[in-house]
Amino acid sequence: MCRECGCSVNHTHEKTAEDKKTLEVFTKILDANDRQAQENREHFDEHGIYCINLMSSPGAGKTSLLEKTIELLRNELRIGVIEGDLETSRDAERIKSKGAPAYQITTGSACHLDAFMVHEGIHHLPLEDLDVVFVENVGNLVCPASYDVGAHLNVVLLSVTEGDDKPEKYPVMFKSADLMLITKTDLLPYVDFSVERAVSCARKIKPSMDFIALSVKTGEGLENWMDYLRFKVKIYRGVVR
Repeated sequence: MCRECGCSVNHTHEKTAEDKKTLEVFTKILDANDRQAQENREHFDEHGIYCINLMSSPGAGKTSLLEKTIELLRNELRIGVIEGDLETSRDAERIKSKGAPAYQITTGSACHLDAFMVHEGIHHLPLEDLDVVFVENVGNLVCPASYDVGAHLNVVLLSVTEGDDKPEKYPVMFKSADLMLITKTDLLPYVDFSVERAVSCARKIKPSMDFIALSVKTGEGLENWMDYLRFKVKIYRGVVR
């Protein structure tokens, strides 16, 4: 078996000078990003703000989940959102309509948010008036997993319409996540999706991963999500204070 690509044929991989140069540049980019991410975390800590990075493929329900979360916790936690999309400010407008401050980052062709983009977003939010900041990352199950944005918690959403094998197909994303939210469970009767298989696949990649199954439409599982957030914020406050 080839050690580099994992295929059954034993062969060699020749790395050209261009390959090595590309790898070196990418490593430097990630190193710089990681330093900025740590500064972001420290900035959040200075203000006592718990930051959560939401990641998923397009259409998994990140914005809908945020809208409902803001509604249900409006009397307990002051929430702000940094939105990431290739184009338009529609998601930020949806969040603002719920009474929460939001800042839209349009990435153009970039398929993820990085720590520098989030740093910009931080300075457009009223941090003194917030308890929690959500980063709604660009819809993508690949690129966002490689970029630390300075969050305290990484959450990946998996819609039941996507298939329960996605954790195995996109292991880097699910390995980077602390919590998997299985969304749109109201559609389970109409799709070939097993919550048990999805959880099993995810925990093979990351045994410590938590999971919650929910539906924003019916409300199923939402209180578990609220309790999870309350618990995480409570623990965080005990650490930073």
